[in-house]
Amino acid sequence: SSGINAEWPLRPGGVKISISKENAKTLDYDFFEVSEFSVTGRRQTLRTKVKGEIQVTSAQSSVILYDLMSELGIDTPRRYISDDISSWYIRVDFGDTYCVDKVLSINGGETTHRWTCAKLDGCETCVGSRCKQIRVSVLNDESLGADLPANCGAAVKISIPEADGKVLNFDYFGVSEILVIGRQFVPELVTRQKLRAVPMKSAESSIILRYDDPELGIDGKMDTSAKFVSDEDSFWYQVHFDDIYCVDQVMSLDSDIYTHTWTCMESGCGDPCEGRMCKYVDVTVLNESNVDESSIEDENKIMRGNCGNGVKVSITKENAKKLGYDFFEVSELAVFGRQLVQRQKVNGEIENLSAAQTITLKDLSSHLGIKAKRRYISDEISSWTLKITFQNVHCVDEVQSFDENTKTHSWNCFVDGCNTPCQGLLCENTVVSVTNRKRDPVWPANCGDGVQIFISQSDLDNKVLDFDFFGISEIVVIGRKLDTIQNSDFEFS
Repeated sequence: SSGINAEWPLRPGGVKISISKENAKTLDYDFFEVSEFSVTGRRQTLRTKVKGEIQVTSAQSSVILYDLMSELGIDTPRRYISDDISSWYIRVDFGDTYCVDKVLSINGGETTHRWTCAKLDGCETCVGSRCKQIRVSVLNDESLGADLPANCGAAVKISIPEADGKVLNFDYFGVSEILVIGRQFVPELVTRQKLRAVPMKSAESSIILRYDDPELGIDGKMDTSAKFVSDEDSFWYQVHFDDIYCVDQVMSLDSDIYTHTWTCMESGCGDPCEGRMCKYVDVTVLNESNVDESSIEDENKIMRGNCGNGVKVSITKENAKKLGYDFFEVSELAVFGRQLVQRQKVNGEIENLSAAQTITLKDLSSHLGIKAKRRYISDEISSWTLKITFQNVHCVDEVQSFDENTKTHSWNCFVDGCNTPCQGLLCENTVVSVTNRKRDPVWPANCGDGVQIFISQSDLDNKVLDFDFFGISEIVVIGRKLDTIQNSDFEFS
């Protein structure tokens, strides 16, 4: 008559316990005996919704009975149990992530306990008769990789770690109904630099030589190549990315001594460059007009000279004539850069202003017996450097590296630096430092305007085409702005 339609997931029923005759024979039982049968569970009821109440999508509860293992002197846990309750819990799940403000337990229409929840402390503040025996926590799925406040998550768990009662007279400590009040979690987002080898979806060139396909220069094989001659103006080869990237380096790999690498910055690409034809070749990051700029998460980044959706390498006919080349060949073109991605901000995370990485290839000067350093290089990586610049001066507490959602390294930073302690596979090969471009001598070693990560390849084996960035795709730097730190924080002990 009230106009409310309720759909119940299950019809009223009961519980049946059975054992087959074969299993009874195995146990050597002629009959079974039940001294007392007890069922614990939940019943759905309709209530007037309280303002801010979070809708519960599912729930589960469990009574844990006292284990007699130690008392009986056996080593098989949970095989022999009594009717004494050792603990109890109920968990209610939401359909999404919420930040919980209050949790109320209700018994017979009366509020028996009230927990107030906060970002840092969780749900520790309680008013009620048995607050000391009952614990309330907000649960979050850690696989999401989210660093949520202590009162935010996808579920609430109320537990009684030490119930101390019998099953037949257990009163649930006055907890009959659970009411959770809060609001849907709205994550604070931050733009991060996702490091990677830039995926290339297609390639094209000036007039192709014979029947060679331009895409042989991006097929990941050093034994194939794209060969091309000049059109009316120049020899050129260009590739197209699968998305927008900020380019740090462009490499033309060609059987050791003809390898070249061009460094790209906001002003463009080419300086510095390593290889014997650097001054003759132009490298340009393409930003084609048909790019959907609405797909870029930080629109300001696309206008920089090293951000776009492709790369073009070219040489004029005049320069080719000086070098005595009738055609050009690209065995493999590799591009390394960063994709700007939105992530949920970690508590204390420092926002980046810019980033740049440098892959240093092995110098063949000594091998070839020449004195001109960095003119002849191979496709073997000797080191990798990443520089991150902050928007403001900060004091760094921790530097974390991630491969997708998995943390791969963690460096703790103190007033004397960031190298120890470190957790991760490449700690011995890595040097982490806080940069201080202002060179202020008052700042401790962990305070500055950026972070640099350097990994040496001296005892590692990586070639350009299979480089995995040592399991590092994103960097999270945690710290505090310099103007929020007291002078006493700088004191050495």
